[in-house]
Amino acid sequence: MPMTPWHVGPGLACKAVLGRRMNLTVFIVAQGVMDVEVVAKLLMQRPHIHGWSHTYLGAALIGAALSAVAYGAIRLFHRKVDADATRAIVCGAELGTLSHVLLDSVMHSDLRPFDPFSHANPMLQWLNIPQLYELCYILGAIGVSWMLIEWALQTTLKRIRKHRVASP
Repeated sequence: MPMTPWHVGPGLACKAVLGRRMNLTVFIVAQGVMDVEVVAKLLMQRPHIHGWSHTYLGAALIGAALSAVAYGAIRLFHRKVDADATRAIVCGAELGTLSHVLLDSVMHSDLRPFDPFSHANPMLQWLNIPQLYELCYILGAIGVSWMLIEWALQTTLKRIRKHRVASP
């Protein structure tokens, strides 16, 4: 799934569950970073487009590098990044890169997610492509719905508290 929005659906679901413990922006950036190698190989017309970046080891390393870059970028604009924000950055980067490999493993036969330890791809065709896309859409819808409900509840609670304080 090079540079597609399908990867964002699971990210929205993760964000809904993890809340402030995951940086969604970093998760989304991770999706694009993961496909830099793929796009380069497509432009060079290489037959095997999923290389080291689409292994769990490569994804973990890319996630670590992205965490450092994101931390630096956020610190540049906000000056101070607390421990919780740092953990959220790492969580977004690592979940983004590792989930990218998992999703792509289901649909790309040239992907070897366990290299250099194994050339096997046991996830290949767990789902067919329409089912995989549907899963991503559903996860995205669940994530957005959950976040909207949470926002509505928080807004309502703030109004109730404000009303109680204003009442004699």
